[in-house]
Amino acid sequence: MSQSYSSPYHRGGGSRGSFTSKWNDLPEPPLCLCNLRACVKTSMTNGNPGRRFFDCPMFSAGVKGSGCDYFQWIDPPTCPREEEMLLPLVKKMKNMEVKARKRKMKENCMLISMIASWVLLAATVIYCYFKCLKMNDNSTCNYEFVLE
Repeated sequence: MSQSYSSPYHRGGGSRGSFTSKWNDLPEPPLCLCNLRACVKTSMTNGNPGRRFFDCPMFSAGVKGSGCDYFQWIDPPTCPREEEMLLPLVKKMKNMEVKARKRKMKENCMLISMIASWVLLAATVIYCYFKCLKMNDNSTCNYEFVLE
């Protein structure tokens, strides 16, 4: 999945290996079959790197089964020299996105582990406190911690 950028025509996420365009040299977007203004995307696929197109905004929002699948190319096909230059960059960008997703998942796992350990520590402290109160007939607990 590709990074999404703001468009003058649509705010939404990227899909189909593309990102929303920022360029202002575009024609007025047509209406898609949903009667909505089409959004502008840039293809990041191996077959059409850097090529802009119009897309249904409902489909672009990533809601499964929604939208009309409207699609229209804006730019002519990419020439072989452009493909030669863009394909390594597209590949590098996709690899960076995969690494970023993996890093985010790892961060989320670490956060969950940290929260779980704090909950376990708090439960242990509370358990020990109440066990001590029960053992000492509701008197104060005096634990001595000895470091060996």
